Amino acid sequence: MRSVVEELMDKIAAESQVGPRPSLGRARSQTRGVRSVARGARSVARADLGMVLFAEREAIDILWKAADAAVRAEAPAGLEGPEAAALAAAVERLRPLFGPRG
Repeated sequence: MRSVVEELMDKIAAESQVGPRPSLGRARSQTRGVRSVARGARSVARADLGMVLFAEREAIDILWKAADAAVRAEAPAGLEGPEAAALAAAVERLRPLFGPRG
């Protein structure tokens, strides 16, 4: 079973794979209706992901703080090997967003 976030990320990735751009020689009327994320079209999946993450911001903050504490204590909730390393890497990647500033 896939999570909501995984499904939205797949949609965003699919939207990001834009096809060839219309040639400059085409009339404007021929390109009407062609939407390209690279050309500024809005992404529903990106907006949905933003709303999901915003709605769960407190839980995400709590999760990050718990993971950070586990990594600092060198006891990542019973994880060993690659799982512990992955958790530590994720915490370090998110530190600029969720960690203390300055």
